[in-house]
Amino acid sequence: MAQKTPLYQVFLVLSVISFCIFISLYLLASKRNLELIEAYSQLEISGSKSFGTIKEFNLIEKQSLKNHIYTYSVPDEAGRLTEIVEYVDPITNKKLRIGDTVVVTRKTIKLLGKSTLISRINGNTSLIPHNILIEKLSLFGIIFSTLLGFVSLFMFKRRI
Repeated sequence: MAQKTPLYQVFLVLSVISFCIFISLYLLASKRNLELIEAYSQLEISGSKSFGTIKEFNLIEKQSLKNHIYTYSVPDEAGRLTEIVEYVDPITNKKLRIGDTVVVTRKTIKLLGKSTLISRINGNTSLIPHNILIEKLSLFGIIFSTLLGFVSLFMFKRRI
């Protein structure tokens, strides 16, 4: 008769591996978000002024809140146009139309080794949205792998 691997050992190995993967993903995502927050806070001080052209407008209503989202093109330091998507507050929204030229503050930053252009419309006071979806998913994965580890330890205790 062939020997079988006990199920608690499989669960324990899976929980350790998934915990390591999810904790590294969480740390990577939170580091990126902190770098983005820091870069946007320094944008007004160290960014350069430029002109952007508004290409698109979207209005998203979520739970009786209206989010005005504009897409505009901004030239980077090399002259290539980059599209930026930005949430805009209601006061600034009243001043903007598709096709308008707006004054923006822009800056090129390094995020995880990749050069990225960030930009903000002058006068916009809306909050910068955080990319917390990956953080939440990886946090759920950490909790799941921890529970899987506890299940495997419980199975081991019952076996002995």
